[in-house]
Amino acid sequence: MMKNYMLSLSLDELLAFNKEQFEFLEKALKSSDVSEDVKNKIFNSLGEMEFLMKAKVAA
Repeated sequence: MMKNYMLSLSLDELLAFNKEQFEFLEKALKSSDVSEDVKNKIFNSLGEMEFLMKAKVAA
């Protein structure tokens, strides 16, 4: 569902969306309140976000 949403955005909208997401994820990764399991899930999802960005730029 997230993939379809991201691919439907214009490039500018996608960049703004990703900026918000990365700022949120950065805070989560720095927080001691977030478990290591959740931090690992965040790291695992970054590859997919990068792939979607590259696909959108290429399209």
